Amino acid sequence: MESNSGKETLEEMKTRHKKEVKDLQGKITSLKKQMKSSDKATKKKLAEEIEALPKELEKRHNDELLSVQVKSLEINDSSEPQEALNNTDILNEQDQNKEEKTSNVEKGGKQRQKKRREKKLLHLEELANQAEQEALLMQDHGKIEADLLNAVLAPLKLKVYNIKPDGHCLYGAISDQLAIKKKINMSVHELRELASKYMISNYNDFMPFMLNEETGELYEHAQFLEHCEKIANSALWGGQNEITAIANSLNIPIYVYQATTKFPIKTIPSSCGDSDDALSISFHQHEFGLGEHYNSLRPYKSN
Repeated sequence: MESNSGKETLEEMKTRHKKEVKDLQGKITSLKKQMKSSDKATKKKLAEEIEALPKELEKRHNDELLSVQVKSLEINDSSEPQEALNNTDILNEQDQNKEEKTSNVEKGGKQRQKKRREKKLLHLEELANQAEQEALLMQDHGKIEADLLNAVLAPLKLKVYNIKPDGHCLYGAISDQLAIKKKINMSVHELRELASKYMISNYNDFMPFMLNEETGELYEHAQFLEHCEKIANSALWGGQNEITAIANSLNIPIYVYQATTKFPIKTIPSSCGDSDDALSISFHQHEFGLGEHYNSLRPYKSN
């Protein structure tokens, strides 16, 4: 989307940025769905696009915000030379003695210095207000996301059950779901090992989705194995690949709900149908200000 930063106010720009982020989330969800039915080459291109789009949008938003700030500074600074010219014209037009001229010059200089100080103080105040607004905006993102997600969950009589944001959140959410829905006790570590082993055993199913973040190239086999080892033995964040691995290992569907759509992203093993007994978890982008996060979803009646 083309920006209109030259005409819109800062608040209008921030409102547009919010809408563009929401639109992008919908587009990425659509691209992920396309990947499921695409060939290997197309999957790679879609994966690269999914990775690049958020970075491009963030860069453009930052550039636009910076442009507005720079223009604001230019407007403030441009007034000072004009003030100097006006004061000089007044002095040249006056037919006064030397003492009066000297007095006026000194007075004018002090006035300009005072105005410059006032402008600097005003600018610092504006920067402080802007920082405060941006901090509030970040908080608002979390609240807006929570309100939208609650609206999605209310008809299903589900509520968010918070999972600790420690890098294990996906596995913690699934562990909670297994305990309350299936009466199965599996630790975070056991689920990590399960996901790792399944991905190694089904290498070809996951390779089209495994990209080296530095090079943008698909993982080599050795890199893939190293990644799977980190899944099993570290706090490496989990995502759709790990959800797929766990769902297929346990032969249990997993539904992921999020604020951007009322329909969950469903991961259903080939031997299962669309089931009400699926594990239900939620995906959050702004809950803790630390990035992506997963929680468990429980019925209202559950404690």
